[in-house]
Amino acid sequence: MADKGLDISVVTLELQFICELIGSRKGFDLPGREEVYRHLNWDSFLDLAKHHRVYPNVYQILTSLQLDYVPEKVMEELRKECSSNAFTMLRLAAESGELSERLSNEGIRVLALKGPVLAQELYGSYALRTSKDLDILVSMDDARHADAVLKEMGYVPKSELPHISVAWKWREHHWCYAHPQKRIQVELHWRLNSDLGSEPGFEELWSARKSCQITGKPVHYLGSDHLISYLLSHGCRHGWFRLRWLSDIQTLIDHGTDWEGVVRHLQQYGQEFAAGQAMVLLTALFRTKPPAGTEKLMNERSQQLASASLKFIMDPTPITQAKRSYWSYLFSLKSTRQKSAFIMLYLLPGQRDAATIKLPRQLHFMYFVLRPFLWGWRQIAMRGDKREAKA
Repeated sequence: MADKGLDISVVTLELQFICELIGSRKGFDLPGREEVYRHLNWDSFLDLAKHHRVYPNVYQILTSLQLDYVPEKVMEELRKECSSNAFTMLRLAAESGELSERLSNEGIRVLALKGPVLAQELYGSYALRTSKDLDILVSMDDARHADAVLKEMGYVPKSELPHISVAWKWREHHWCYAHPQKRIQVELHWRLNSDLGSEPGFEELWSARKSCQITGKPVHYLGSDHLISYLLSHGCRHGWFRLRWLSDIQTLIDHGTDWEGVVRHLQQYGQEFAAGQAMVLLTALFRTKPPAGTEKLMNERSQQLASASLKFIMDPTPITQAKRSYWSYLFSLKSTRQKSAFIMLYLLPGQRDAATIKLPRQLHFMYFVLRPFLWGWRQIAMRGDKREAKA
């Protein structure tokens, strides 16, 4: 595995093997490397397959290849994980239908993002993709109403804090919920992305929607161009730290997607760098041939972004623990206008200020004055917590 544009010499053999498997899809050609892979650290291999959430694909490919050097205990562990995932995805699929029906009955238009719908769309089976929650998108005007409906259905918000200014619509892009009995998590989105980048409005997304039946109930989801754009921007925003997201893009390439049309769509919203970054990573890790229309996107910036995200792919530590490097990476994705808007929004009070000190609604205007002091107080408190943890 080598690519002149991206140094992947640091990629472990175990991760290389996973990439070879996913990249092969229709065949498996490892000239001169089979003997090397016979001596993998199989515990590390399993950990990485689980961390990157690609074990359903890996198990399916290994089952078809029947490689004699893969230990039986490894295959059995993968089989158990896949069985558990299939059950989870069936539960999520049923709940996706329930959510769609309930919100629709309340007059709320809803689009499913990822989850069982994406598994069916890309892989033809719920069991061949993992998902820990359900992501749904509603219009910004319906966000409050949808929030109330989810609570009526038994979903509990992970943080119930007052929204102390209208900036919540732009500072945030989703709320998180968990159902204590069903043990299902839901993310309610009113925007696709967490920054202030250009993106299609809900009306455009709704007019281009696709529909399917899940457990006998209609579920709407993103149309082809919007779905691909969303998967690219989502993976880019998360630094592609799970190979599952790159595997999704690889599958779209295998499906013969019209990438020239996709590129035009991405350029409309200034997100073509996400596709370039993905293609650099796919070429280096999966030995993918970039589809027509995407080669021009693999420029110097795409190479730099791919190099940055490779560090996240290599490190199984949760990306939330790599805060400084991750936030620096996120900031590098923004245009000059987005950086200015981000800084302006950061100066406005938000939920964390309301959590630091609770004021009655009639005094919420005071948060604008108190914000610098509340921010400083949190920084001091965090340093104190770190010192205690080390003690």
